[in-house]
Amino acid sequence: MKLHSLTILTYLITLGCEASMIPTLELISLRASGRAGACAAQGTPLSTPELRWLQLTMDGPQGRSLDKLTPSNLDTHRLDLDEIPVGEDWTITVNGYRNNDEVDAGRAWWRALTRDVATRADEILELDLLFSRVDQPDCARGGPDRGIAFATLTPLADGRALLAGGLSELNDSDQCEGCREGQALRAAWVYDPSTSTFQRTGDLPTPQAGHRAALTDGGRVLLLGGARRLTLGGEWPVNAAPQDILETAALWDPATGQWEQLLGAPPRLHHSLNAMGSELIVAGGIDGEGRPSPDLIRLEITNSELIGSQNRRIEMGCPRVGHISLQQNNELLLFGGEVCDQPQGPLAFKAGQIRVLAPSSWDGSANTFFAGAGRLSDGSYAILGGATRTEVGLRPPSRSSAFLYMPSDNRLLRAPLLPEEAVVLYPSVASVEQGRTVILAGGFRDLELSIPSASIVRYDDRTEASRRMMPLLTDPEGLTAELSASRGGVAAAVIGEHFVLTGGIVSCPECPGGQGGSSLTELFQPREGP
Repeated sequence: MKLHSLTILTYLITLGCEASMIPTLELISLRASGRAGACAAQGTPLSTPELRWLQLTMDGPQGRSLDKLTPSNLDTHRLDLDEIPVGEDWTITVNGYRNNDEVDAGRAWWRALTRDVATRADEILELDLLFSRVDQPDCARGGPDRGIAFATLTPLADGRALLAGGLSELNDSDQCEGCREGQALRAAWVYDPSTSTFQRTGDLPTPQAGHRAALTDGGRVLLLGGARRLTLGGEWPVNAAPQDILETAALWDPATGQWEQLLGAPPRLHHSLNAMGSELIVAGGIDGEGRPSPDLIRLEITNSELIGSQNRRIEMGCPRVGHISLQQNNELLLFGGEVCDQPQGPLAFKAGQIRVLAPSSWDGSANTFFAGAGRLSDGSYAILGGATRTEVGLRPPSRSSAFLYMPSDNRLLRAPLLPEEAVVLYPSVASVEQGRTVILAGGFRDLELSIPSASIVRYDDRTEASRRMMPLLTDPEGLTAELSASRGGVAAAVIGEHFVLTGGIVSCPECPGGQGGSSLTELFQPREGP
């Protein structure tokens, strides 16, 4: 599994006495970072047997203008392509193949993509492309400048993403036997998907970890809740003392890179946060008294304050903690996390009203906590991982912690069993390939969060394997593919062409408490795009 840095140099040649100049593409310095352990940092050149054919595709505003396949000569790190058109706003894709059979089958091993490229007849243009393995996890070029876990990664309107808050270091805690605790960070970074690197931006007004983030309709990022200190292990897998739960919100402006502290935020941990038009919807969570909250609160930003009157506070009927919020246009679905004697089932919130969906197949076994969800192309959701609750507390995740929920006709079905290696809570879950595939990666295999996982599940209901059992991800030669390090509490999001996973809690024998935060970032590029 390798990551490639691909530099494209466009230069000009004169054809006879013609006045026009036609650019030619020269590919140089194709290098791969060896994937050993936590990913080797230095690259080594690819050999010709690794990559024999390259396919260049240029798509313009008026449709495809060039699709050219050519044999490569990577021993000299040089490939010349002529007939490159002049123009603006190209999307350039380079696919790499190892042999003719793969070319005929259209199965590329590597891909690089960049957008908004201009090729002109009067200048030299250099582009640096992120060239990564298809259908497998890859190490990115860079991560944040410190270990980080339980942060948020929020895609921005301009294609970048904001990584904010979280924990960096863990120490032994006296709150409970075997518990670890860490202080929240004020640090924040902007992630650029074209280079897969992070650049520091303004610090948060208040250290936050375990918070939730939402992109507002004005393109700014709101962080709400969380805690100044988190403890791993105890009553909930992630805990905070009531006095540490934050009654705070911060608003980040991508134009300035600075934060604004907002007043009026409810204190919350393990809540959900969604932006719906001008409103911000906060549901459930642990409140400032340390109690599960049954409230759904509608907030708006007005003059540096979050405003939510009493008639904007709606009782959900059952407190929810660590639930999933599924947003479909102007409707919000809340699934699981119910802390009451008789779980009522999913809720739908729309136009200020809540209704209980209660599918006929609902029972307490579907009341999942700290799970993940991805939407499929038919409009259903795969609800994967997480713990369930009994009279004596949470029960560890199991292979049956997988459901398919169809909002269109309010049906809930058991999904195929999870592999034993992927029975986790706090997984990173994403919908890719236009909803034809859902990916589950990492997470923790126990309620104490002491055993992180490296496993990756690829669920695709078009395949017989997925219909029988959710299969672990394999590489093109059938070998099991994993994250380069076992980790949970990862900040993850689909950004551009990649499912990006950064940071997380990893085992660290030399660290206090035996665990620490990771600065590693990995990418998963699906075959057909997000």
